[in-house]
Amino acid sequence: MALRMNKDVVETTHIHFLRSLHPVGQGAFYTEVFKKDDGTLFTVVYDCGSETDSSILDAQIDEFKNGITQIDILFISHFHRDHISGLDKLLAGITVVKTVIPMLPEQMVTLARVQNLLRYKKDALVTDEIIRELYLSDETPDRFGEVLVVETLDYTVLSEGEKKSAFGRRKRVREGSTIDGFESLWEYMPFNSVSIPDQRAIDFLYGLKGIVGALDNDGQLNVSRIIRGCRTKVKALYKDVMKGANENMYTMAVESRPSTSLAKGSDADVVRESRCLYTGDFDSAGNDSLWNRFTKAYDYLGIGTVQIPHHGSKHNWRQEFLNGDPRCFFISVGTTNTYHHPDFWVVKDVCDAKSCITFITEKAETRREMKYWIECNRLIREM
Repeated sequence: MALRMNKDVVETTHIHFLRSLHPVGQGAFYTEVFKKDDGTLFTVVYDCGSETDSSILDAQIDEFKNGITQIDILFISHFHRDHISGLDKLLAGITVVKTVIPMLPEQMVTLARVQNLLRYKKDALVTDEIIRELYLSDETPDRFGEVLVVETLDYTVLSEGEKKSAFGRRKRVREGSTIDGFESLWEYMPFNSVSIPDQRAIDFLYGLKGIVGALDNDGQLNVSRIIRGCRTKVKALYKDVMKGANENMYTMAVESRPSTSLAKGSDADVVRESRCLYTGDFDSAGNDSLWNRFTKAYDYLGIGTVQIPHHGSKHNWRQEFLNGDPRCFFISVGTTNTYHHPDFWVVKDVCDAKSCITFITEKAETRREMKYWIECNRLIREM
């Protein structure tokens, strides 16, 4: 409630809302913190990882955790190292209430694990352990709290084996539904862009079975064997079969937005600016059906702040992101990355549309904060 009543006074409750885009280079680390007058906190994190100097990410995590004992919602967009490498440090000594992840069919879980094991020598086992805990562990991992799996509207049926697995027993929420945030004032809407593996991915997974020692007797990845014994063979197979394939076959986007009641009592421009779409490595380029699903899930024209997906890669961009009135875009990118991110033409598209664009790099001065007050059921931008 925005007002507290007693016999003699009406006392207004102020709620401070801080959204931070942390400068971690080639990665992503975004946080939202709601703070009441009495010091009560509600904390949300979307991704925490980087391929840039790990000390930079560590410093940002330490700064964020100062005074924080609990993360109320942890969103993980996908399981590439540059989005999850900081989770171990982030979660150390912290209580997580709930973690939200995209639903992935068993083939996609296996493919995600192989991609990490082949691509990243550093932290490969750490990132693999996170995937195993969240999707394959029989026990709900304590450090992640309650695990919610976001299923898609057009791919909701699990195989019989998956239904009986630990993953199948996770609590599921439907794409397009909202997850309650701070009290009744804020909410989050996840979108799972997972697609059924294309033929190249299926061929690769089939070939993986033919590599002696790549799978154990239960058909699960033999991680230590891949790392120490047959990594070269698996990598050669992956390079041969998956050449040109989309490596971003899944990601979970999340919109952060004021609740309907809060939006109704607030200035429309402030509401639009405060609505933020985190996109991870969302890839709808050339996939019109996915884009149509995406825009049906979200009132995209009403969103004023948008993360440009995959560090500004041209392979994940489409000009329809510019539909509607100009908005504020941001890109998290390392200044020395070897992927040529962000793409020149992506940046040009945004500038030509007279939208603003902010680059969040590993340099401390590129950190961006968006500050608001919530008072008397009204959202107010802090100038």
